[in-house]
Amino acid sequence: MVTEKTFTKHEVKKMQQGLSSEKVKTQDLEQRLAKHIKAEQGGVIEEENQKLKCLILTFRKKYQKALQDLAKKGESQHHETSQIDNNNKELEEENASLMEQQKCLREMLSKAQKNLDESLKKETQPVHPVENIEHLKRQLQQTEAEAEKFRDEAKEAQRNLKHAEEAAKNTNTKNRLYKEQLAYFVQDGSTSSEQTKVEAYNKRICKLEEENKKFQDTERELKEKIWLIKEELHQAKEGRGNKADTTTNAAFPSTETGELRKSLEESRLHGEQLERAVSHLRMKSEEAKMEVQIVQGDLRESQQQLETLRSEFSRLHGGEDKVLEEKQLQIISLSEEKQKIESDLTEERRHRQELQKELEAMKQTLVQGLREAKEIKQYYQNLVNEKAATLQKNNHIQQHLKTLKAEIQGREKEIEEVLSQLDAIKKERNKLEQQLVQKRDQESDFKREIQDREANITSFAEQIQTIQSKLKHVEEIAGDKDHHILEAKQHLAKKVREVSQFSERVEKQEREIENLQESLRNSKEKVTESHSNVEMQLEQQKKMQEQLDVWEKKYFRIYERMQAAEAKNKELKKIEEKHEQMQQLLSSLGTVIGSPVGLTQPYGISTEGSRPPVPPLEVPSPKPKKPKKQKENPEQKTFFDQINPPSNYKNDLFE
Repeated sequence: MVTEKTFTKHEVKKMQQGLSSEKVKTQDLEQRLAKHIKAEQGGVIEEENQKLKCLILTFRKKYQKALQDLAKKGESQHHETSQIDNNNKELEEENASLMEQQKCLREMLSKAQKNLDESLKKETQPVHPVENIEHLKRQLQQTEAEAEKFRDEAKEAQRNLKHAEEAAKNTNTKNRLYKEQLAYFVQDGSTSSEQTKVEAYNKRICKLEEENKKFQDTERELKEKIWLIKEELHQAKEGRGNKADTTTNAAFPSTETGELRKSLEESRLHGEQLERAVSHLRMKSEEAKMEVQIVQGDLRESQQQLETLRSEFSRLHGGEDKVLEEKQLQIISLSEEKQKIESDLTEERRHRQELQKELEAMKQTLVQGLREAKEIKQYYQNLVNEKAATLQKNNHIQQHLKTLKAEIQGREKEIEEVLSQLDAIKKERNKLEQQLVQKRDQESDFKREIQDREANITSFAEQIQTIQSKLKHVEEIAGDKDHHILEAKQHLAKKVREVSQFSERVEKQEREIENLQESLRNSKEKVTESHSNVEMQLEQQKKMQEQLDVWEKKYFRIYERMQAAEAKNKELKKIEEKHEQMQQLLSSLGTVIGSPVGLTQPYGISTEGSRPPVPPLEVPSPKPKKPKKQKENPEQKTFFDQINPPSNYKNDLFE
């Protein structure tokens, strides 16, 4: 086994914290470098830039070293997996050797049974005690050889257990390192999907630890069984030694054969127990091999997942996670707005469908009214004018409905355009807000720099004071150091210029911020204007709906008028029938009398002093019932109110 350096959890956490802090420092330094490069394009502070670059290089080297350490840990894990494979191979070889030992034990048991049978056969024959003793010695030697074989097998089983313990320790160390690496990746700031993966890996690691505990319990049981087998072997050996002493001291062969039988039976039982123990050990070794294979598969999967996590970590290291989160938030907001717009569109479509259904119903009712008007036209032409008026009104309604449809479609298009404008304005607003945030960050950075510069100025002022005091002292001593004073003044003038330049930059940034705020206000005004336009359009839609309701009421009124006209037509039909009956009666009376109906002068009476002629009797025509006046059309005349009917009317229905 190759001994490798393993890190504790505390050390790994310290390394992770150091890496994260160094990472943050490198990012801060890079941002500062970029800001200095943008702000000072003339290269005023070259020494500071070089220092920052050197610091960044050192931090990058440290970060690369940390990555190399992680790669070395991965290689060590690969080496450990290869060691586990070798241990598995050794376990397989040991399993094969145990199988061979089982076969040998079975052969020995068969031989012992044969010896028992032979001894039983020989009991019937007289055996010399010396020969019997030699036979017993041989059997003792055989049993001792078997005991030595069992000892060797027990030693091999102990070795196998040691190998299994070492493999379990290796798996535990690997799991511990794997957990630490997962914790490192979690501390670096993984996304929600990576956190779910890490939780799944932790669950798998817990399962592996439970399996390792079970494996250790089985190892303990095997150790206890091996210890019991050793004790049984020791007891058997002591019993056989005592039996050998008794056989040497025995005088009769019958007692010796009985003891031999007992010893052989005990050895046979002991062999059966050993066979059972060996079979149990073989089963346990197979189970351990299966568990080791499962652990290997899990370790391979964990290595693959570690590689994927490393690739994802390297991919997300460049600050792309923030951009992705911002894009995801933008996508979510856009999807929510899209869903709202779709819901509004679905409601408008439903409203349009309802309007179309109502229009279709109105059309059907109009067609029915036209049919009824045609029937009325065929019988009575007095209602032609009313029908024409109704038709004109219906046409006007249809035209108005068409215009309303066109207006609704135009409004829908305008709404869509306004919504698109709203989306564009929202996008511009988001961009402006992002720019504002960036400008605020820049402003805060510049304020920090100004504070630093002010601190430097104060320090320089203190230095100037000290220099002035020194100059006074030096002037008292000697007046030859004016040149140094001039140089110091020039240096001060440079610093003052730098401060003025920084103040000018700050003023420029404040102006830019004010411009951005003005643009934000303009965008807000645009948004409010768009909202007011949308509200105006909604009010216009409400007005259109109210107009539609008014037209519907007018239509129902026309329909009621049509029904009233039908009732009038029925009454007129009854009056015409009575009029026709009276005409028939008058015509029949005229044919019978042959003269106009009336009182004539009697025959033979003189004409003198005659009374004036009496006018002929006329049957009074029934007075027509006055129809109820309609409130809506007071100028409309009834059929009998017309004094001079037009020429196109017929006198009778039969003409």
